Amino acid sequence: NLRYEPDPVLYLSNDCQGIRMGVTSDQAFSIREVLANDMFSRPLTHDLVFETFSAFNIKLVYAKIDAIKDGIYTAKLLFSDGTLYYEADSRPSDMAALTLRYRNKFAISNGLASNMTNVC
Repeated sequence: NLRYEPDPVLYLSNDCQGIRMGVTSDQAFSIREVLANDMFSRPLTHDLVFETFSAFNIKLVYAKIDAIKDGIYTAKLLFSDGTLYYEADSRPSDMAALTLRYRNKFAISNGLASNMTNVC
């Protein structure tokens, strides 16, 4: 689940257990647009990436918040065109924005369970 707040804070959760992280206002706006199904009049960066990848039949295979380093969460994305696979490092906010556009789910590494709190 994803929840937007204007602070900007992003909550990434499974039911009521999740992680909370600060994001930039641009990242929050991009995520809010998708959650509200209210697309901006001009394409945002995440829209451009999604549309370009879609034009080349590149799918998002998985998205995962995989670690926390020096208090900063990191994420991985795995893309494929059906033949080749490419894993990319990502900020969790970019992962969230793209995951929403692909209408995919994301995972949070089991190793981050101790960082999860009640976010409901």
